[in-house]
Amino acid sequence: MSRVAVGRHSVFEALKVRPKAVTKVFVSSSLESKKWSSELLKLCKSNNLQVVTKKESFFNNLCNNHQGVSCEVSQNPEFKDFSKKDKSFILALDGVEDPHNFGAIIRTAWLMGVDAIFTPTKGSASLTPTVSKVSCGGLEHVCVHRVKNLKQEIEDLKEMGFWSYALNVDDRAEALNKVKTSDKTVLIAGAEEKGIRPTLLKESDFQVFIPQQKSDASYNVSVSVALGLWALKT
Repeated sequence: MSRVAVGRHSVFEALKVRPKAVTKVFVSSSLESKKWSSELLKLCKSNNLQVVTKKESFFNNLCNNHQGVSCEVSQNPEFKDFSKKDKSFILALDGVEDPHNFGAIIRTAWLMGVDAIFTPTKGSASLTPTVSKVSCGGLEHVCVHRVKNLKQEIEDLKEMGFWSYALNVDDRAEALNKVKTSDKTVLIAGAEEKGIRPTLLKESDFQVFIPQQKSDASYNVSVSVALGLWALKT
């Protein structure tokens, strides 16, 4: 299934990582004023890609802050067999619906070396142009594995030797910086407002929390994931 990459960084990453999977590149007539436009057009030419000029309204219909450039991509990062790896890090998102949060998480996952993101097919954000724009190229590097049953997937990973850590503000939770870490890790983060479903919390080996000064407030889910990834990977 094809998807749309939007924005300077996302389009450049698509052209660099998987140029054969890019079918068309769309640019705004105002792109000529950008310093990086010549580099983009040169990259398109070297890959024999069709460049189509579109009106600003075309990009406005895709997402905000589009930077006047997008492309169609027919391929995603390949899903790998994690059972054969000695070290691996999986991120499981239990129903993150906001595309800005999802895009920010994908970007962080890329920079932190996450192997894959597991997310439900229902009740979670899909790979929209907004997600692509916010991910700033992360979508070209991290496999987003959409699954029907997230609980079952986590159970399967645990059978492969993974330990699971659920981000949760609860009396049973341990401070994130004090738990024992594993070479094969699944970090579970919940949806905005709702958090992680009880069935997934029961499935986790550890419930962990991020220390904070105010008990009546909470971190944004993309910030929580970033802190969680850093704590468990370092």
